[in-house]
Amino acid sequence: MTATNLQPTGKSTYIVVARRSGAVILSSRGPGTSMNLVADIDHPRGRLKAGDLETDRPGRAFDRAAQGRHDYSPEESATDREEHDFALQLADQLDQHRNSGAFEQLVLVAGPKLLGKLRHALSAPTRKLVSAELDKDLVDPTEQELREQLTGLARI
Repeated sequence: MTATNLQPTGKSTYIVVARRSGAVILSSRGPGTSMNLVADIDHPRGRLKAGDLETDRPGRAFDRAAQGRHDYSPEESATDREEHDFALQLADQLDQHRNSGAFEQLVLVAGPKLLGKLRHALSAPTRKLVSAELDKDLVDPTEQELREQLTGLARI
């Protein structure tokens, strides 16, 4: 896979393979053509555990119905918040590429939670270009492995 610029390529499909620790954006002009690396986005905070992301402990309360004290639980964990922030960052980058005319179709590949967050983070115009989704957490797939995973879902 080779790196390319943000040049309009016509009939190009972007394939986003995302995980909490980063994402790659690939470009394909269709079956039988090689995929080109558009961006390799590292997100090191996605590798951190919740305890490493939180700066302080949750508040504590006295439980009148039972004995003792307990922690308040936040509605969203630190790792969920970090995953959400990364989805927003990735969606923003995809909007920039769409605005430059770099792709006409978009394929999203990510684990179920991140895929849902990414889907909601995409702007309406970018979301309209999504032609296929795969809710699978793939770690550094080869081009051949990616094509096999997307067989029947997308013509890349």
